[in-house]
Amino acid sequence: MGALYVPDRAYLVCSDGMKTQQIKVSSQQTIKIVKGRLAATIEDRTGANFVCAKMVIAGALIGVLIAAVVAVAIVASGGTLAIGLGAMLAAGAVGGAAAGLQTAMMPCVCALLTMPKDWAPVHPRVTFEDKKALIDKSVVPCLLGGTVQILYSKEAAEAMASLNRSKAIASVAAIASIAYIAGGVASAVASSVVAVKGTFVTYGALSGSLHLLGVTAVGGASYGINALYDKGKVATGVDPYITGEAYGPGDSDYDRLDEVTDAATNKKLGAPTDALGSAEDIAKNQTSGLNRSVQITQTTATSSVFIANANGDVSRPGTTITQSTSVSSNQIPGASAARTGPQSVSIQNAEYTRVTPNTTENIRSSRITTSSTQFNNRSILKGSFNAFTGKYGFNIAKGIGTNIVLDAIRAGGNWLIADDLKKLQDSMNNAETAARNAITVIEDEV
Repeated sequence: MGALYVPDRAYLVCSDGMKTQQIKVSSQQTIKIVKGRLAATIEDRTGANFVCAKMVIAGALIGVLIAAVVAVAIVASGGTLAIGLGAMLAAGAVGGAAAGLQTAMMPCVCALLTMPKDWAPVHPRVTFEDKKALIDKSVVPCLLGGTVQILYSKEAAEAMASLNRSKAIASVAAIASIAYIAGGVASAVASSVVAVKGTFVTYGALSGSLHLLGVTAVGGASYGINALYDKGKVATGVDPYITGEAYGPGDSDYDRLDEVTDAATNKKLGAPTDALGSAEDIAKNQTSGLNRSVQITQTTATSSVFIANANGDVSRPGTTITQSTSVSSNQIPGASAARTGPQSVSIQNAEYTRVTPNTTENIRSSRITTSSTQFNNRSILKGSFNAFTGKYGFNIAKGIGTNIVLDAIRAGGNWLIADDLKKLQDSMNNAETAARNAITVIEDEV
Protein backbone atom coordinates (compact mmCIF):
# COMPACT_ATOMS: atom_id res chain seq x y z
CA MET A 1 0.00 0.00 0.00
CA GLY A 2 1.42 3.40 -0.97
CA ALA A 3 2.39 6.08 1.54
CA LEU A 4 3.87 9.56 1.56
CA TYR A 5 7.00 10.74 3.29
CA VAL A 6 6.66 13.78 5.53
CA PRO A 7 8.43 17.04 4.59
CA ASP A 8 9.71 19.71 6.95
CA ARG A 9 7.01 22.17 8.03
CA ALA A 10 4.20 19.66 7.42
CA TYR A 11 1.24 20.47 9.64
CA LEU A 12 0.56 18.66 12.90
CA VAL A 13 -2.87 18.58 14.47
CA CYS A 14 -4.21 16.86 17.57
CA SER A 15 -7.60 15.19 17.58
CA ASP A 16 -8.37 17.33 20.66
CA GLY A 17 -6.23 20.36 19.78
CA MET A 18 -7.52 23.86 19.09
CA LYS A 19 -4.28 25.09 17.50
CA THR A 20 -2.07 23.74 14.70
CA GLN A 21 1.70 23.24 14.77
CA GLN A 22 4.35 22.39 12.18
CA ILE A 23 6.97 19.69 12.35
CA LYS A 24 10.56 20.92 12.44
CA VAL A 25 13.05 18.52 10.88
CA SER A 26 16.35 18.55 12.76
CA SER A 27 17.16 14.83 12.84
CA GLN A 28 18.84 14.72 9.40
CA GLN A 29 20.20 17.23 6.90
CA THR A 30 20.64 15.34 3.62
CA ILE A 31 17.37 13.87 2.29
CA LYS A 32 14.90 16.28 0.71
CA ILE A 33 11.57 15.31 -0.78
CA VAL A 34 9.65 18.38 -1.98
CA LYS A 35 10.80 21.87 -2.94
CA GLY A 36 14.05 21.39 -1.08
CA ARG A 37 12.36 20.51 2.22
CA LEU A 38 13.98 17.90 4.43
CA ALA A 39 12.26 14.60 5.07
CA ALA A 40 11.11 13.97 8.66
CA THR A 41 12.15 10.97 10.76
CA ILE A 42 10.91 9.31 13.91
CA GLU A 43 13.00 11.70 15.99
CA ASP A 44 11.34 14.87 14.71
CA ARG A 45 8.64 16.31 16.95
CA THR A 46 7.18 19.69 17.91
CA GLY A 47 7.95 21.50 21.12
CA ALA A 48 4.87 23.73 21.04
CA ASN A 49 1.38 22.78 22.25
CA PHE A 50 -1.95 22.30 20.55
CA VAL A 51 -4.12 23.99 23.25
CA CYS A 52 -6.00 20.92 24.41
CA ALA A 53 -9.80 21.17 24.30
CA LYS A 54 -10.04 18.33 26.82
CA MET A 55 -8.28 20.50 29.40
CA VAL A 56 -10.79 23.28 28.83
CA ILE A 57 -13.76 20.94 29.15
CA ALA A 58 -12.25 19.19 32.17
CA GLY A 59 -11.65 22.61 33.73
CA ALA A 60 -15.33 23.45 33.24
CA LEU A 61 -16.40 20.23 34.97
CA ILE A 62 -13.94 20.75 37.82
CA GLY A 63 -15.14 24.34 38.16
CA VAL A 64 -18.71 23.09 38.63
CA LEU A 65 -17.59 20.66 41.35
CA ILE A 66 -15.58 23.33 43.17
CA ALA A 67 -18.50 25.76 43.02
CA ALA A 68 -20.80 23.05 44.42
CA VAL A 69 -18.41 22.33 47.31
CA VAL A 70 -18.10 26.04 48.11
CA ALA A 71 -21.89 26.46 48.00
CA VAL A 72 -22.41 23.53 50.37
CA ALA A 73 -19.78 24.91 52.74
CA ILE A 74 -21.41 28.36 52.78
CA VAL A 75 -24.89 26.97 53.45
CA ALA A 76 -23.61 24.47 56.05
CA SER A 77 -21.93 27.29 57.96
CA GLY A 78 -25.18 29.22 58.13
CA GLY A 79 -24.42 31.67 55.34
CA THR A 80 -26.43 32.55 52.27
CA LEU A 81 -25.40 32.49 48.63
CA ALA A 82 -24.91 35.90 47.05
CA ILE A 83 -26.33 34.49 43.81
CA GLY A 84 -28.50 31.46 43.13
CA LEU A 85 -26.96 27.99 43.21
CA GLY A 86 -27.55 27.50 39.49
CA ALA A 87 -25.83 30.79 38.62
CA MET A 88 -22.97 29.90 40.95
CA LEU A 89 -22.45 26.50 39.30
CA ALA A 90 -22.62 28.05 35.82
CA ALA A 91 -20.06 30.68 36.83
CA GLY A 92 -17.89 27.86 38.16
CA ALA A 93 -18.05 26.14 34.77
CA VAL A 94 -16.99 29.28 32.90
CA GLY A 95 -14.24 30.07 35.40
CA GLY A 96 -13.01 26.46 35.34
CA ALA A 97 -12.93 26.51 31.53
CA ALA A 98 -10.81 29.67 31.64
CA ALA A 99 -8.41 28.01 34.08
CA GLY A 100 -8.30 24.91 31.87
CA LEU A 101 -7.46 27.09 28.87
CA GLN A 102 -4.58 28.72 30.75
CA THR A 103 -3.26 25.27 31.64
CA ALA A 104 -3.59 24.11 28.02
CA MET A 105 -1.55 27.12 26.86
CA MET A 106 1.43 26.32 29.11
CA PRO A 107 4.58 25.93 26.96
CA CYS A 108 5.62 22.37 26.16
CA VAL A 109 2.63 20.77 27.94
CA CYS A 110 1.76 18.75 24.83
CA ALA A 111 5.39 17.78 24.27
CA LEU A 112 5.50 16.36 27.80
CA LEU A 113 2.22 14.48 27.37
CA THR A 114 3.38 12.86 24.09
CA MET A 115 7.00 12.25 25.15
CA PRO A 116 6.49 8.62 26.36
CA LYS A 117 5.38 7.49 22.88
CA ASP A 118 7.08 7.47 19.46
CA TRP A 119 5.62 8.03 16.03
CA ALA A 120 3.94 4.88 14.72
CA PRO A 121 3.72 3.38 12.20
CA VAL A 122 6.95 4.42 10.51
CA HIS A 123 8.63 3.01 7.41
CA PRO A 124 9.79 -0.50 8.30
CA ARG A 125 12.85 -0.39 6.02
CA VAL A 126 13.68 3.14 4.84
CA THR A 127 15.88 5.31 7.05
CA PHE A 128 17.28 8.78 6.63
CA GLU A 129 20.72 9.05 8.21
CA ASP A 130 19.96 5.82 10.11
CA LYS A 131 16.67 7.13 11.46
CA LYS A 132 13.35 5.59 10.49
CA ALA A 133 11.37 7.67 8.02
CA LEU A 134 8.00 9.15 8.93
CA ILE A 135 5.04 8.50 6.65
CA ASP A 136 1.67 10.20 6.31
CA LYS A 137 -0.03 7.60 8.53
CA SER A 138 2.35 8.17 11.43
CA VAL A 139 0.68 9.34 14.66
CA VAL A 140 1.71 10.01 18.27
CA PRO A 141 -0.76 9.21 21.08
CA CYS A 142 -1.20 11.64 23.97
CA LEU A 143 -1.52 10.55 27.58
CA LEU A 144 -4.89 12.37 27.71
CA GLY A 145 -6.28 10.24 24.90
CA GLY A 146 -5.76 12.49 21.91
CA THR A 147 -3.74 11.65 18.82
CA VAL A 148 -1.27 13.89 16.98
CA GLN A 149 -1.47 13.33 13.24
CA ILE A 150 0.09 14.73 10.09
CA LEU A 151 -1.60 16.85 7.44
CA TYR A 152 -0.02 18.41 4.39
CA SER A 153 -2.13 21.56 3.91
CA LYS A 154 -2.63 24.54 6.16
CA GLU A 155 -6.31 24.73 5.17
CA ALA A 156 -7.09 21.19 6.36
CA ALA A 157 -5.10 21.63 9.56
CA GLU A 158 -6.82 24.91 10.41
CA ALA A 159 -10.23 23.43 9.61
CA MET A 160 -9.63 20.56 12.05
CA ALA A 161 -8.44 22.95 14.77
CA SER A 162 -11.45 25.19 14.15
CA LEU A 163 -13.76 22.18 14.52
CA ASN A 164 -12.18 21.36 17.87
CA ARG A 165 -12.53 24.98 18.99
CA SER A 166 -16.22 25.00 18.08
CA LYS A 167 -16.79 21.73 19.90
CA ALA A 168 -15.03 23.10 23.00
CA ILE A 169 -17.06 26.32 22.97
CA ALA A 170 -20.31 24.39 22.52
CA SER A 171 -19.32 21.94 25.25
CA VAL A 172 -18.51 24.62 27.81
CA ALA A 173 -21.75 26.45 26.99
CA ALA A 174 -23.71 23.23 27.41
CA ILE A 175 -21.92 22.35 30.67
CA ALA A 176 -22.60 25.83 32.07
CA SER A 177 -26.25 25.63 31.03
CA ILE A 178 -26.77 22.15 32.45
CA ALA A 179 -24.99 23.22 35.66
CA TYR A 180 -27.37 26.17 35.90
CA ILE A 181 -30.35 23.84 35.51
CA ALA A 182 -28.93 21.31 37.97
CA GLY A 183 -28.41 24.06 40.54
CA GLY A 184 -31.92 25.30 39.96
CA VAL A 185 -33.34 21.80 40.39
CA ALA A 186 -31.39 21.28 43.62
CA SER A 187 -32.53 24.65 44.99
CA ALA A 188 -36.11 23.97 43.92
CA VAL A 189 -36.18 20.58 45.61
CA ALA A 190 -34.71 21.96 48.83
CA SER A 191 -37.01 24.99 49.00
CA SER A 192 -40.12 22.98 48.08
CA VAL A 193 -39.47 20.37 50.76
CA VAL A 194 -39.05 23.09 53.37
CA ALA A 195 -42.09 25.05 52.17
CA VAL A 196 -44.54 22.14 51.90
CA LYS A 197 -43.36 20.51 55.11
CA GLY A 198 -43.74 23.87 56.87
CA THR A 199 -47.34 24.17 55.66
CA PHE A 200 -48.23 20.69 56.95
CA VAL A 201 -46.62 21.33 60.33
CA THR A 202 -47.83 24.89 60.82
CA TYR A 203 -51.32 24.86 59.33
CA GLY A 204 -52.34 21.21 59.28
CA ALA A 205 -53.10 18.45 56.80
CA LEU A 206 -55.77 20.37 54.86
CA SER A 207 -53.53 23.31 54.05
CA GLY A 208 -50.57 21.03 53.37
CA SER A 209 -52.58 18.92 50.94
CA LEU A 210 -53.85 22.02 49.16
CA HIS A 211 -50.28 23.30 48.95
CA LEU A 212 -49.30 20.09 47.17
CA LEU A 213 -52.30 20.51 44.87
CA GLY A 214 -51.01 23.96 43.96
CA VAL A 215 -47.55 22.60 43.19
CA THR A 216 -49.14 19.96 40.94
CA ALA A 217 -51.20 22.60 39.17
CA VAL A 218 -48.08 24.65 38.42
CA GLY A 219 -46.38 21.53 37.05
CA GLY A 220 -49.33 20.89 34.77
CA ALA A 221 -49.34 24.49 33.53
CA SER A 222 -45.61 24.36 32.86
CA TYR A 223 -45.94 21.07 31.00
CA GLY A 224 -48.69 22.51 28.85
CA ILE A 225 -46.80 25.70 27.96
CA ASN A 226 -43.63 23.79 27.10
CA ALA A 227 -45.66 21.32 25.04
CA LEU A 228 -47.00 24.28 23.03
CA TYR A 229 -43.44 25.58 22.71
CA ASP A 230 -42.28 22.21 21.34
CA LYS A 231 -45.15 22.14 18.83
CA GLY A 232 -44.26 25.68 17.82
CA LYS A 233 -40.68 24.64 17.07
CA VAL A 234 -41.92 21.84 14.84
CA ALA A 235 -44.59 23.95 13.13
CA THR A 236 -42.15 26.76 12.30
CA GLY A 237 -39.47 24.39 11.02
CA VAL A 238 -36.97 25.54 13.66
CA ASP A 239 -36.65 22.19 15.44
CA PRO A 240 -34.35 20.46 12.87
CA TYR A 241 -31.84 23.31 13.24
CA ILE A 242 -31.94 23.01 17.02
CA THR A 243 -31.39 19.25 16.94
CA GLY A 244 -28.92 19.42 14.05
CA GLU A 245 -30.97 17.14 11.80
CA ALA A 246 -31.13 19.89 9.18
CA TYR A 247 -27.39 19.55 8.63
CA GLY A 248 -27.35 15.80 8.07
CA PRO A 249 -24.91 13.53 9.92
CA GLY A 250 -23.17 15.42 12.69
CA ASP A 251 -20.11 14.90 14.81
CA SER A 252 -20.47 11.83 17.06
CA ASP A 253 -18.85 13.50 20.10
CA TYR A 254 -21.09 16.50 19.87
CA ASP A 255 -24.18 14.39 19.18
CA ARG A 256 -23.75 12.76 22.58
CA LEU A 257 -23.46 16.14 24.26
CA ASP A 258 -26.48 17.36 22.32
CA GLU A 259 -28.51 14.47 23.69
CA VAL A 260 -27.69 15.58 27.24
CA THR A 261 -28.73 19.14 26.46
CA ASP A 262 -31.92 17.84 24.86
CA ALA A 263 -32.76 15.97 28.07
CA ALA A 264 -32.28 19.18 30.04
CA THR A 265 -34.91 20.96 27.94
CA ASN A 266 -37.39 18.09 28.15
CA LYS A 267 -40.71 19.22 29.60
CA LYS A 268 -40.82 16.03 31.66
CA LEU A 269 -37.90 17.49 33.61
CA GLY A 270 -38.74 21.16 33.25
CA ALA A 271 -42.35 20.92 34.43
CA PRO A 272 -41.53 19.29 37.80
CA THR A 273 -38.71 21.77 38.25
CA ASP A 274 -41.08 24.69 37.69
CA ALA A 275 -43.56 23.08 40.08
CA LEU A 276 -41.01 22.55 42.83
CA GLY A 277 -39.58 26.01 42.33
CA SER A 278 -43.02 27.56 42.83
CA ALA A 279 -43.68 25.84 46.18
CA GLU A 280 -42.11 28.61 48.21
CA ASP A 281 -43.94 31.32 46.24
CA ILE A 282 -47.24 29.50 46.70
CA ALA A 283 -46.67 29.46 50.46
CA LYS A 284 -46.00 33.21 50.42
CA ASN A 285 -49.09 33.94 48.32
CA GLN A 286 -51.36 31.89 50.57
CA THR A 287 -49.96 33.09 53.90
CA SER A 288 -50.99 36.35 55.54
CA GLY A 289 -51.05 37.88 58.99
CA LEU A 290 -53.76 36.89 61.45
CA ASN A 291 -54.68 39.32 64.22
CA ARG A 292 -57.28 38.61 66.92
CA SER A 293 -58.16 41.27 69.47
CA VAL A 294 -60.24 40.96 72.67
CA GLN A 295 -61.22 44.20 74.38
CA ILE A 296 -62.71 44.19 77.90
CA THR A 297 -64.21 47.45 79.12
CA GLN A 298 -65.37 48.05 82.74
CA THR A 299 -67.32 51.15 83.66
CA THR A 300 -67.96 52.30 87.25
CA ALA A 301 -70.55 55.09 87.43
CA THR A 302 -71.49 57.01 90.63
CA SER A 303 -74.49 59.41 90.62
CA SER A 304 -75.94 61.67 93.31
CA VAL A 305 -79.16 62.37 91.41
CA PHE A 306 -81.83 60.44 89.54
CA ILE A 307 -80.79 59.86 85.89
CA ALA A 308 -83.12 59.00 83.05
CA ASN A 309 -81.78 57.39 79.87
CA ALA A 310 -83.10 57.66 76.33
CA ASN A 311 -85.58 54.85 76.94
CA GLY A 312 -87.10 56.60 79.87
CA ASP A 313 -85.58 54.34 82.47
CA VAL A 314 -84.63 56.11 85.67
CA SER A 315 -81.62 55.18 87.76
CA ARG A 316 -81.58 56.00 91.42
CA PRO A 317 -78.59 57.76 92.97
CA GLY A 318 -75.71 55.33 93.74
CA THR A 319 -72.93 53.32 92.07
CA THR A 320 -73.28 50.87 89.14
CA ILE A 321 -70.64 48.66 87.53
CA THR A 322 -70.96 47.39 83.95
CA GLN A 323 -68.59 45.28 81.83
CA SER A 324 -68.50 44.52 78.07
CA THR A 325 -66.34 42.30 75.88
CA SER A 326 -65.76 42.70 72.14
CA VAL A 327 -63.78 40.44 69.81
CA SER A 328 -62.38 41.38 66.38
CA SER A 329 -60.36 39.31 63.89
CA ASN A 330 -59.13 39.56 60.31
CA GLN A 331 -59.26 35.80 59.74
CA ILE A 332 -60.14 34.91 56.15
CA PRO A 333 -63.17 32.60 55.82
CA GLY A 334 -61.97 29.03 55.41
CA ALA A 335 -58.36 29.87 56.28
CA SER A 336 -56.32 27.74 58.68
CA ALA A 337 -54.75 29.54 61.59
CA ALA A 338 -51.18 28.71 62.50
CA ARG A 339 -50.95 25.96 65.08
CA THR A 340 -47.24 26.38 65.62
CA GLY A 341 -44.67 28.98 64.83
CA PRO A 342 -44.03 32.48 66.12
CA GLN A 343 -46.89 34.28 67.83
CA SER A 344 -46.90 37.61 69.58
CA VAL A 345 -49.25 38.96 72.24
CA SER A 346 -49.65 42.63 73.05
CA ILE A 347 -51.69 44.10 75.92
CA GLN A 348 -52.91 47.68 76.01
CA ASN A 349 -54.49 49.10 79.17
CA ALA A 350 -56.26 52.41 79.41
CA GLU A 351 -58.19 54.22 82.16
CA TYR A 352 -59.87 57.57 82.33
CA THR A 353 -62.40 59.34 84.57
CA ARG A 354 -65.18 61.66 83.51
CA VAL A 355 -66.69 63.99 86.19
CA THR A 356 -69.82 66.13 86.01
CA PRO A 357 -71.44 68.14 88.83
CA ASN A 358 -73.66 65.20 89.82
CA THR A 359 -71.82 62.07 88.43
CA THR A 360 -68.43 60.41 88.32
CA GLU A 361 -67.67 57.82 85.65
CA ASN A 362 -64.49 55.70 85.71
CA ILE A 363 -63.72 53.63 82.57
CA ARG A 364 -61.06 50.95 82.43
CA SER A 365 -60.24 49.04 79.21
CA SER A 366 -57.83 46.27 78.37
CA ARG A 367 -57.08 45.14 74.78
CA ILE A 368 -55.25 41.83 74.21
CA THR A 369 -54.05 41.31 70.63
CA THR A 370 -52.64 37.98 69.42
CA SER A 371 -50.71 38.06 66.13
CA SER A 372 -49.78 35.00 64.06
CA THR A 373 -50.37 33.84 60.47
CA GLN A 374 -53.04 32.06 58.43
CA PHE A 375 -53.10 29.95 55.27
CA ASN A 376 -55.83 30.83 52.79
CA ASN A 377 -57.25 27.48 51.73
CA ARG A 378 -59.95 28.73 49.38
CA SER A 379 -57.77 30.63 46.88
CA ILE A 380 -55.08 27.98 46.37
CA LEU A 381 -55.44 27.87 42.58
CA LYS A 382 -55.29 31.65 42.29
CA GLY A 383 -52.23 31.71 44.54
CA SER A 384 -50.61 28.96 42.48
CA PHE A 385 -51.26 30.90 39.28
CA ASN A 386 -49.70 34.01 40.81
CA ALA A 387 -46.69 31.95 41.88
CA PHE A 388 -46.37 30.50 38.37
CA THR A 389 -46.62 33.82 36.56
CA GLY A 390 -44.97 36.06 39.14
CA LYS A 391 -44.96 39.82 39.00
CA TYR A 392 -45.52 41.04 35.42
CA GLY A 393 -45.52 37.38 34.32
CA PHE A 394 -41.73 37.07 34.50
CA ASN A 395 -41.77 33.83 36.50
CA ILE A 396 -42.93 31.89 33.43
CA ALA A 397 -39.54 32.66 31.91
CA LYS A 398 -37.85 30.53 34.58
CA GLY A 399 -38.93 27.35 32.82
CA ILE A 400 -39.66 28.09 29.20
CA GLY A 401 -37.02 30.83 29.16
CA THR A 402 -34.37 28.36 30.23
CA ASN A 403 -35.49 25.96 27.52
CA ILE A 404 -35.29 28.70 24.89
CA VAL A 405 -31.76 29.64 25.98
CA LEU A 406 -30.65 26.01 25.92
CA ASP A 407 -32.22 25.48 22.51
CA ALA A 408 -30.41 28.57 21.24
CA ILE A 409 -27.14 27.16 22.55
CA ARG A 410 -27.88 23.82 20.91
CA ALA A 411 -28.78 25.47 17.61
CA GLY A 412 -25.62 27.58 17.68
CA GLY A 413 -23.45 24.61 18.58
CA ASN A 414 -24.95 22.41 15.88
CA TRP A 415 -24.49 25.15 13.31
CA LEU A 416 -20.86 25.69 14.30
CA ILE A 417 -20.09 21.97 14.26
CA ALA A 418 -21.88 21.38 10.95
CA ASP A 419 -20.19 24.38 9.30
CA ASP A 420 -16.73 23.34 10.49
CA LEU A 421 -17.31 19.73 9.46
CA LYS A 422 -18.16 20.89 5.94
CA LYS A 423 -15.08 23.13 5.82
CA LEU A 424 -12.90 20.23 6.98
CA GLN A 425 -14.40 17.89 4.39
CA ASP A 426 -13.93 20.45 1.61
CA SER A 427 -10.34 21.20 2.60
CA MET A 428 -9.48 17.49 2.79
CA ASN A 429 -10.93 16.94 -0.68
CA ASN A 430 -9.24 19.97 -2.23
CA ALA A 431 -6.31 21.62 -0.45
CA GLU A 432 -5.09 18.46 1.29
CA THR A 433 -5.29 16.42 -1.89
CA ALA A 434 -3.36 19.08 -3.81
CA ALA A 435 -0.67 19.28 -1.11
CA ARG A 436 -0.25 15.50 -1.11
CA ASN A 437 0.04 15.46 -4.90
CA ALA A 438 2.93 17.90 -4.62
CA ILE A 439 5.08 15.28 -2.85
CA THR A 440 7.48 14.01 -5.55
CA VAL A 441 9.09 11.19 -3.62
CA ILE A 442 6.54 8.44 -2.97
CA GLU A 443 7.10 5.08 -1.36
CA ASP A 444 4.84 2.45 -2.89
CA GLU A 445 5.92 -0.51 -0.82
CA VAL A 446 5.24 0.57 2.72
